[in-house]
Amino acid sequence: MNFSIGLFAHNEITNFKSSFNSILSQKLDPFWQLKDIVVIVSGSTDGTDLLAKKLAKNHSQIKVIIQKKRLGKVSAVNKFLKSTRSRYLILTNADNRLDKNAINLLLNGLRPANIGMTCGQILPQNNQNSFFGFATNLLWTLHHKINLQFPQRAKAGEMIAFKRLFSRLHSQIPFDEASIEGLIHAQDYKAKYIPQAKVYNWGPDNLKDFFNLRRRNNAGNLVIKRKQGHSVATLSNLRILGVYLANIDFRLKPIFWSFLVILIEATARIVAYIDVLIYGQTHQLWKRIDSTKKDLNLF
Repeated sequence: MNFSIGLFAHNEITNFKSSFNSILSQKLDPFWQLKDIVVIVSGSTDGTDLLAKKLAKNHSQIKVIIQKKRLGKVSAVNKFLKSTRSRYLILTNADNRLDKNAINLLLNGLRPANIGMTCGQILPQNNQNSFFGFATNLLWTLHHKINLQFPQRAKAGEMIAFKRLFSRLHSQIPFDEASIEGLIHAQDYKAKYIPQAKVYNWGPDNLKDFFNLRRRNNAGNLVIKRKQGHSVATLSNLRILGVYLANIDFRLKPIFWSFLVILIEATARIVAYIDVLIYGQTHQLWKRIDSTKKDLNLF
């Protein structure tokens, strides 16, 4: 079976080559054949577009599409959907590095007829001895635990695989993963969490970036709920609190740091509600989170 990969980048000169190489080094079962890699570079000002074109010269399967103006992730995803005809599709970002078996695991998870989408486990590489490293890892650990509880209603992030069950995404939706999740469920397919498919990246390492990321993510999930009627599993405060309490670390520092993370997250959610419900902001075009763009070759 043929499949296609969409790789998305905006000013990712630091990470692009490492991310690209992690795609090329994937181990696949003979059943799967990579048809093409479509690289969408949006609004690049740091040479990412030139690097992508240079790398593509040595690989016939690679197609590079340049968006001169940055129009948001969903616009780039729609370009990808229009440019390829494969039934099985992969989306990933140029600030991710993929474990060598990640794509094969996600594709094999799609083989059952009732599965429309698969997603893997995100493993941030931030130092957990720092507060923001702890905060980032705590949130992704809770994300992982929730997905283990609801593996066929999984909350996806960073990289997904899915069947072509729709032609495009709503133009005002800020996030592709959650939007696709909603479209999949609306057609009575299930999403499946595959934690063995590992994706590595960096989380924010300062208060401004951490808060902006949480504000943006929460606002995006609210927009999807309003426009598609789909509520992601992590949108429920009670569900997150229940998972945290079931896995609580009773040592003093983790308890104190967890309290601070909860305070920041609660504030970000309140601001996100104000953004969406009062001011009608969609966060379709989000600000770059600079501290998440460290060199992927460092780990």
